[in-house]
Amino acid sequence: MKHKSSQAPLLGGLITCSGALMLHLKKAKRRLSPLALCTAFCVAGFSPNAYGADQTATEQTPEPPFDKQRFDKRQPERNWSLIIGAGASYDPKYEGSDEFEVSPIPFVVFTYGEWLEIDPGGISVTVLDQDGFSISAAVGYESGRDEGDGDRLRGLGDINFAATVGAKVGYDWGPVEIYASVDQTIGGSESLIGKFGVEYSAPVTERLILGARAEATVADGKHMQAYFGVDAAQSARSGLPEYKAEAGLKRVDFSASATYALSDHWLVRGEAGIGVLTGDAADSPIVEKKIQPSVSAFVGYKF
Repeated sequence: MKHKSSQAPLLGGLITCSGALMLHLKKAKRRLSPLALCTAFCVAGFSPNAYGADQTATEQTPEPPFDKQRFDKRQPERNWSLIIGAGASYDPKYEGSDEFEVSPIPFVVFTYGEWLEIDPGGISVTVLDQDGFSISAAVGYESGRDEGDGDRLRGLGDINFAATVGAKVGYDWGPVEIYASVDQTIGGSESLIGKFGVEYSAPVTERLILGARAEATVADGKHMQAYFGVDAAQSARSGLPEYKAEAGLKRVDFSASATYALSDHWLVRGEAGIGVLTGDAADSPIVEKKIQPSVSAFVGYKF
């Protein structure tokens, strides 16, 4: 498995491309036929007493209320969204590598109301959203790293795949969101990672949405040592010098994206970004290149 911690959320703008369905209420009208009218007049002419009794009964028995729901053909408004698609990314083989690879990426994005989102990164649940301020909880994963991903990783061992749990706090100011998040890895590197940044996303036309993001990532000592440190045993196996990576600012990322609706259902999205490793991560003997560019493209179908 390849670690993609530097990869920003690539599908955030997809779920905004949807249309509205307009429905009209059809009202039922009751009509009395000419034959029924003739019959009624005949009965009235030959049976005046019966007519009076019927009139009294009619006055005493109220007509049942009109069942509006029976004739209301409107469908309930849908509050979910589903996008299925596929794409590919071109990015470094591992964080700090100077070699690149193309990776196919299938994806499914499902949202329910304003509180649930399931995407390739995991599951996010919004527990508070008021006056632009939001708090959400998330369950995701850290894909880890294989020592076969690059020559400099040989002898360092693998970092196992692991689950993550975390929380995010955000504030929306028009098309701009300011946010901060924290994720704890369960298994794998057993590390704590924090991110804070600002993101812009807004429609330019009825079909085109543009976005931009700037984000900084900080990590604790366990994460830094797992991905950028070299202990004595690893040094003996790999030939790299021993290196102690301390907690701190790990990298800064900048990206721009565009999402275009080809039709009411089909859409395409492209994103380009650049990450810059900093601090002890940048100085690690594992790192071959501090600048980490990436591009990706997707096509999806929205149900």
